[in-house]
Amino acid sequence: MNKKIVILVFLLLTGCTGVFDPAFGPYMQFIEEKCLNYCEGRSCAKCDMSNVSVVFKDEYEEENILGQCNWTVDVTIKRSFWEKATECQRQVLLLHEVGHAQFNLKHVKSRTIMYPYLIYEGYCKNPEKYLELFFKKRK
Repeated sequence: MNKKIVILVFLLLTGCTGVFDPAFGPYMQFIEEKCLNYCEGRSCAKCDMSNVSVVFKDEYEEENILGQCNWTVDVTIKRSFWEKATECQRQVLLLHEVGHAQFNLKHVKSRTIMYPYLIYEGYCKNPEKYLELFFKKRK
């Protein structure tokens, strides 16, 4: 009986807050700050990234997967990609996965942050344009 209570208390205390590897901290803060900049009177509650979990994963079944969201607030990022990615590539990858996890965004056909295949060139040249499109689409 006592074990069940301890497990229940543990789940209640840890189930509503996200965890992330310290490597993701600056990027999650960046996303939260940009979200708050663009919330424009709409509810800014979704800008709070404290419930999003982002952790590294060493391998995926498919080689071309760089990150994944399980449609909750859990995101995994492929460690080998992250270690060699540029700052810009890291931003786009996390924005894309947080788009799924936090804002319930689906893939789109247009070459934006939510395109199924990550496209960095446009974002890296003009990030504010892509950020504005991204945050205006969020729910």
